[in-house]
Amino acid sequence: MTVFDSGSERLPQDFETIPLTEQAQLAERFGLEWQTAMDSMELATGASPAFDEAAFLAGKQTPVFFGSGVNNFGVMEVLDALVDLAPAPKPRTSNLLVNKQPVVKEIQPEDSAFSGVVFKVQANMDANHRDRIAFVRMASGKYTPGMKLKVQRTAKELRPTSVVTFLSQRREAVDEAYAGDIIGFTTHGGVQLGDTITDGANLQFTGLPFFAPELFMTVILKNPLRTKQLQTGLDQLGEEGAIQVFKPEIGGPMLLGAVGQLQLKWCNTASKPNTTATCV
Repeated sequence: MTVFDSGSERLPQDFETIPLTEQAQLAERFGLEWQTAMDSMELATGASPAFDEAAFLAGKQTPVFFGSGVNNFGVMEVLDALVDLAPAPKPRTSNLLVNKQPVVKEIQPEDSAFSGVVFKVQANMDANHRDRIAFVRMASGKYTPGMKLKVQRTAKELRPTSVVTFLSQRREAVDEAYAGDIIGFTTHGGVQLGDTITDGANLQFTGLPFFAPELFMTVILKNPLRTKQLQTGLDQLGEEGAIQVFKPEIGGPMLLGAVGQLQLKWCNTASKPNTTATCV
């Protein structure tokens, strides 16, 4: 048992650990709290199925950890479990249309060519720099700084201003990365959710779900002089996957498509400071 003391500056080795075999010592020291903890543990154990690694790897079971990130308590246990339980990188299937014919190719993690897929785009992670970071899960190869990369959807070269990795609030520059790693490309647009990024090979990974919109709203600009800023802002929200943006072929206001009402409300709130736009 680990004895918890609050304090954000405490390190894992600063916590006292007492073996559960010392029942008498624990009962004498903690009294009713110890008995309550044991009863709660017994209840949680009895109500939960035993851990099954096969079910975990199949996505049918999720381990639950208890702790406090603010107090740095239980964090190391989560990180240790991640190292022990996380599966190794697996092959990914590329489905690409060439001359209207599907070309299917299986990409192995040990392949030398770099490839990865964008599974998240996040803006303004650093409010001082207004950056946009595209999180890429590498499927194969090795990343090194200065590589020439290509976004398959647009066939344009990708030149990230920096490539970083995250641990909590700390970000570090990436010197090298391998299949299975998650790295963040700092960009100024041109990359969106689901994009495949390679070092030149023509590939297209699929599998990220995109839901058909059920609600639609038009966008009316309060200040017509800020049309360009509105367009840029909505394009970025669309790239992040927060909303779907539809543009009329000939004139007319843009349409926003969403699955739920909350998406539209959030879009209206997010666009106001920079574009003076209102969703109606």
